[in-house]
Amino acid sequence: IGQVNEHKGAHLLVEAFRRLRSAQPLTLEIYGNIPTAAYQYKLEHLANGDPRIHFHGRYENANVADILASLTVCVAPSTWYENSPMAIQEAQVAQVPVVTAALGGMQELVEDGVNGLHFTSRSVEHLAAQLQRLVDEPELLARLQQGARAKQMRSSAEELDDIERIYRRVLANAQGKLVSIQAVT
Repeated sequence: IGQVNEHKGAHLLVEAFRRLRSAQPLTLEIYGNIPTAAYQYKLEHLANGDPRIHFHGRYENANVADILASLTVCVAPSTWYENSPMAIQEAQVAQVPVVTAALGGMQELVEDGVNGLHFTSRSVEHLAAQLQRLVDEPELLARLQQGARAKQMRSSAEELDDIERIYRRVLANAQGKLVSIQAVT
């Protein structure tokens, strides 16, 4: 869900998903606009007509909660150092476990084995192995879903309160070292 650009790694996910085996039906739902014909061709070629893979295209932001509610897990296979991807944050707010590359801020947002799983960045094999674990180990999936429900993201107000406490502590430690401190509101 979100941007479907090459650096976001959807091709890795399609390749990994095609390797999964299950007695139960599995689907891969990809939501978001694919910005170039070349990347769309690449994804469709990798999907190779697999009827379990669905490309939904653009969606309205108002539908994000409904889309996330329909998912068992959200996968963020990005290949570059992201700070705080919106797709992961939205999945966490929706209490959906996230499988993500162990890279940058993505690995910091998702607690491996608690509210999601990490995989080695750019590794189709490791991503497929982590996804297969979710298929083969229903107790793992249940634990991650419980962890996703238990972990609540901080509100903007809570985050601002924390930042204000840090500034107050820094200012208190700096007292006497600075000639003048002015607060701007």
